[in-house]
Amino acid sequence: QTLQWLMWQMGGVGPMFGQFGYFHAFAGKEIEDKRPVERYRAETERLLRVLDGQLDGRDWIVGDVVVCPEVAAAQAADHAGSVADELALLVTHGGLHLCGWDHAEPAERDRMWARERELLTALGRTPARDPWEGAG
Repeated sequence: QTLQWLMWQMGGVGPMFGQFGYFHAFAGKEIEDKRPVERYRAETERLLRVLDGQLDGRDWIVGDVVVCPEVAAAQAADHAGSVADELALLVTHGGLHLCGWDHAEPAERDRMWARERELLTALGRTPARDPWEGAG
């Protein structure tokens, strides 16, 4: 479900809201044909109705990740190395849990930790220390 909402945001909200904002704020007055503005306005409203429906009676779209900066700061030196690296690791770890990943069994843990490394590297957030070393 998390990935579905992420794709919805990337494929719908991001592009449509961006185009609507552009036509509304910058190009709308210059274009005689109002169909582009109307198309992006209508699609933006449709996407907001989808979001409203998902949030009806809920606080979050899919789930929540709670990170305590004080705890991250306290454990950073012995774990990921810096507070920024620790926060990035904790958010990535929590996000994987929202996507259904777990680490209760050694094989699951190894897969999840490998995915954390992969994602952090792709985001340019390779931790200063190896937080997975000796943790298994």
